[in-house]
Order: sequence, then C-alpha cells, then structure tokens
Amino acid sequence: MAMGDMETPVRILKFLAMTQKPDGSWPQNMLLDGRPYWSGIQMDEIAFPVILAYRLKKLSMLKEDFYPVVKRAVSFILKEGPITEQERWEELSGFSPSTLASEITALVCAAHWAKEIGETKEAGYLFDIADYWQSRLEEWTFTSNGCLVPGFTEHYERIASIAPENLDRGGTEYQIFLPLKNLPPTVMKEHSQCSVVDGGFLELVRYGIRDPKGEHILKTIPVVDSLLKVDTPNGPAWHRYNVDGYGEKEDGSPFDGSGIGRAWPLLTGERGMYEFLAGNNPDLYIKTMEGFANEGGMIPEQVWDSEDIPHLGLFKGKGTGSATPLVWAHAEYIKLLRSKKDCKGCDIIQEVYDRYVRQETRSPLAVWKKNKPVKKMVVSDTMRIVTFKPALLHWSRDHWKTVNDDLLQPTSLGLFYFDIPAGTFLPMEEFLFTFFYPSDKIWEGRNYQISIK
Repeated sequence: MAMGDMETPVRILKFLAMTQKPDGSWPQNMLLDGRPYWSGIQMDEIAFPVILAYRLKKLSMLKEDFYPVVKRAVSFILKEGPITEQERWEELSGFSPSTLASEITALVCAAHWAKEIGETKEAGYLFDIADYWQSRLEEWTFTSNGCLVPGFTEHYERIASIAPENLDRGGTEYQIFLPLKNLPPTVMKEHSQCSVVDGGFLELVRYGIRDPKGEHILKTIPVVDSLLKVDTPNGPAWHRYNVDGYGEKEDGSPFDGSGIGRAWPLLTGERGMYEFLAGNNPDLYIKTMEGFANEGGMIPEQVWDSEDIPHLGLFKGKGTGSATPLVWAHAEYIKLLRSKKDCKGCDIIQEVYDRYVRQETRSPLAVWKKNKPVKKMVVSDTMRIVTFKPALLHWSRDHWKTVNDDLLQPTSLGLFYFDIPAGTFLPMEEFLFTFFYPSDKIWEGRNYQISIK
C-alpha cells in the first residue's frame, strides 16, 4: 500500500479471509496452502488483518464484504485479550505495549465499521473495551521501579507477565520474573519484568494511541537508548531488548540455541518513524538502513555490532549470519520513505489518533473475565462482568446477607456482560459473585471475589 499497490493488499486480505480459523484467529504462521506451521497465538497477528481491512475499506478498495472476517477477529481479541500468549518476538506471554497498540487499534477500527453498518450495540462494546485497555496501558506496562539506568526509574516494560491489580497484598513488581530465551547456562535466565525493556512501546505512537511527546514515551526513550542503542559506521541501530540471546556468540561463532542478540535494522526504521512523527527529520534513519543493506540491496535481520572479525565475514554495521532479507525491515524502510513523502505517518489511524491523542478519551471501566480475573477495584470503577455464554450473575456486597440476581446482556460478538455502576461499593467491601447458566441449568460451582479499595 505504501508503494501505491492496491491490488496485492486486497489479495492478501482474501487469503487471510480463507485461512481464518472458526474462532476468528489465525495461526502463528502457516504454509502457503493455509496449513498451520507453529501453534502459538500472537494477538497482534489477529489485529493486523482487521487494521488492513479497515484501511482498504477507507480507500474504497473492497468490492466484497469483509466485515464478518473483522467481526470474528475482534470477537477473538475481546475474549482472549489484552494478554497475548506471545508478543512480537514470539517468546513471552503477558501485557505487551506493542501488542496492546495493535489490539486497541483493531478494536477502534472495528467499532467504526460496526457503527457505519448499524450495529450500534456492538460498536459501543468495542469502543468500551478499546477505551478501557488504553486507559490502563501505563498501569499494566509502565513501571516506576526501574533500576536499569541511574536517574531513570520510570519506563515502559518489554512485557508485564502479571497486571499490578493482580499482585498479592504487599506484593511488588520486582518480584515478578520473566523467563528469557536463548541464553547460555552461565547467564541468569530470569529477570524482573521491570528490568527488561524494548522499543515496542513506540507502536503506541505509530498507530495514534499516544502522543510522540507524551511524558511516558519521553521517559522511556533515554532508557532504551542507554541500554539498546549501538552506533555503527552506517548509523544507529538498536537491540531487540536487553539480555537478548538470539544472535552470534561473542567470538562470532553461529547462534546454536544461545548467543548474544545483535542490532536489528528494522528497529532503526521504527525509530525513524517515531522521530518523523515527533516532527524530526528521518533522513538519518533512512540512510542508515540503506547502509545496512548488502550488495544486492537486501536488508538483513541483524547487523554485527562488535569489533570486526574479517575471517568470519563479520563487519560492524553489516549483516550477520541472520536471515537476509528480512522483509519486515524492507517494509519498514518503504513506509518510512512514504511517510516522509506524504508528510504523514502511513500507519496512523486517524480515528485512533483523534480519540486518544486529540480528545484524550479515558474510561472508568474495569472488566472481569475468567481468563483475566480482576482481584481489586476502586469505588470509582464501573465493573463489567463478562462471560462467553448466557448467564445470570448472582452477587452480594455484604458476604451473602443480601443478594442480587442480574442477567448478563447478549451481544452478537459472542460475549455477555453486566455493568455494576461506579459508586455501588464502598471501600473495604468485598464483591462476591457466582454464575447460574440457564441453558445448562447449572451453577458455576464456585464463588469469585473482588476487593474494593
């Protein structure tokens, strides 16, 4: 699309429509005939087709109705999100800023589409959850316990495995550890989630969820640059995250399941996009990516970032033994060129930018689902209880001395919900509840509890 080719994106969308699974998701990766290859679930890969479809629709490029594809996909996101089984580096589960950026964007795109075709209830639900997730972004993924760079204790994390509201009483974030991959036996493989950073938070700017000069963005950039930035003869590059083990070993020998993560040209392009959106000239990053390319113009996955080792063909700022070309990096390079030409970020979704940067939309909602239970809430929260089949909510605020019974409202998104308004509970109360399922004529068989602060 950035190159002006509108036929290929439509063909890709048709392929995605044919390979979508019944639950609305797509395989982590697949063969050309649509057969799944790996079995993981990456929520950003469920969101990207929604964003693609919406962009093509806005350009009047769709002759077929792809809304059913979009609706199935966002239904899956609503049920399984915001947590992802794998973030964009295909390694860890949790709350990922980069994954959340794509999920929120997809929900807003689908909400506008639903509104346009008259599905106002579904549109409202999609807006509600998008607003809720973006309102909790920093609560879930931004730490004040950073200890990586002196003087910079606040920054976005690479991924948060447990949300702050689910910490045990007295629990602290630095006690939650991430199982890092590809590290040799001599290196500690678990690090606190607040001591691992990457550049994925910049995706929040890319799609229009956060202002490029927002305080949380600006607080994180010095930390990322201090830990991940490498200066090469061709220009700056960045590592994926600190303590990355995916790359050649220190002596230049090949990655064999462990090593040292090297600098990625892709991330130079991503930083260039951020700088452009922040009002700066992206030429340095464009020229740097061109310098990373080999004689055939192919941009590698990684470039060597240590002293030259000529007998191994490793030269600082040039490709390693990693995959070449990395098409993802080529796409980022092309989008950066197109953004400069148009004087507008080509990934920005205007409706997202208007909603969250210009209008600063926020939500008082808190949402409980079985697969993302909430242990705590504040009195100013509107608590939404969600199930995936028809249910009656049986609940109490006084340890079952009195009870309330409320039917959850249906949507055509495969979700049922009931909202308990802000102010219903008092501080120190306990919200106790369970479910009765009318279609099966059975009770849940257990109680759930949310503490009120």
